[in-house]
Amino acid sequence: MILLILGGLICIVVGLYIYARWNFGTLEKLGIPVVEHHPLLGSVKEMYKEVGALNDIKWMNKYGPVFGVYEGRYPHIYICDPELVRLICIKDADHFNGKRPLDFGDPVLNEMPDFQPLGKWKLIRTFLTPAFSSSKIRSMNTPMRESIKEYVADLKESIKKTKKGVLEKVAYTFPFLRKFLPSSILNAEAVKRFSIIFKQMMEQRRKSGEKKNDVVDMCIEWADKLDTPKMREEGITTTLYYIATNPEIAKKAYAEVDAVFQRNNGIITHESIPELVYINVCINESLRLYPFFYRTERECTKEWRNEKYNLTVKKGMIIQLPSWAANRNPEYNEDPEKYDPERWMPENKDRINVYSSTSFGHGPRNCIGKSFSTEAMPLLAAYMLRELKFVGRKDSEIKFKPGGPFF
Repeated sequence: MILLILGGLICIVVGLYIYARWNFGTLEKLGIPVVEHHPLLGSVKEMYKEVGALNDIKWMNKYGPVFGVYEGRYPHIYICDPELVRLICIKDADHFNGKRPLDFGDPVLNEMPDFQPLGKWKLIRTFLTPAFSSSKIRSMNTPMRESIKEYVADLKESIKKTKKGVLEKVAYTFPFLRKFLPSSILNAEAVKRFSIIFKQMMEQRRKSGEKKNDVVDMCIEWADKLDTPKMREEGITTTLYYIATNPEIAKKAYAEVDAVFQRNNGIITHESIPELVYINVCINESLRLYPFFYRTERECTKEWRNEKYNLTVKKGMIIQLPSWAANRNPEYNEDPEKYDPERWMPENKDRINVYSSTSFGHGPRNCIGKSFSTEAMPLLAAYMLRELKFVGRKDSEIKFKPGGPFF
């Protein structure tokens, strides 16, 4: 009896060992560098104890722009080469339409469009696209501007009462800015509060009958359409940090903000946002260094072969696009760790490979909110810089928390 039990246990252990290692060797056969991995746990055995984005950068610098990583027993290919990014996200996007089902432990986060399978993503994209049209963004400028002015006024008062650093206060009190602060997973309680507030806004809008042609109206319209039995089944913070800690950058930023306000009678409209040239390049550089999602992924839905790179991707394999690493590819970004807004100036446009920056993604699954962000971020930065003076303290620094795959 003891021998039978012992034999059974040995079989279980051997079976688990074989299962854990079943895919090992897959990446090596592709002829790409592979991150050193544990015999059973893969390359990311302590993923939630490490800063994943910094690991991606370290791996890219060590192994090059294309390398393999075992996430547990599953083989993933990491792509930091802009030409491959273009092929995967645009030209051959029909080969990479899949998404793994991921559970972030929160029902709101689980519905993020970029993490949805193709069918559901198409439905969400169809629903959201009209809310971010150029006409809708233009119409949002006035209420957005008024909200920002109110926020800045409240912030000035709250700063007088808090012991927190100003940028920490900015990130805490203005939820939109949290997307630009690298940290661990978004606080579930904060997501819950935001969800409740947004539902209250929708309910108040329904009762009032008011139409503002904004995102709230779009959500109400689609919620009503979907209410059928069939369908029931933080860049600003880092930008301000670098302005506060770089006197030359600060000098140019404040001078531009003052000039633009003066030319436009003290108001930044939708039409005058392009005048904030230096503010926009500062934001672009912050997003290059610290994009919201530090890694996005695609699942190969049909085998893909590229002769130039001698790379074959089998159906079912996961492609990872590590934004923090790809945006720092030294072949396309001179002195990649340096905060250098000048690289984005119009006169340097021809020196930039557009696919070497993956902060908003590319192709059909790019960030649908990009137009909203490019309206809101410079607007917010301009009004904050007009009313507040940011100066770095001696102990000012950016710290990263472990976790991922974003924030």
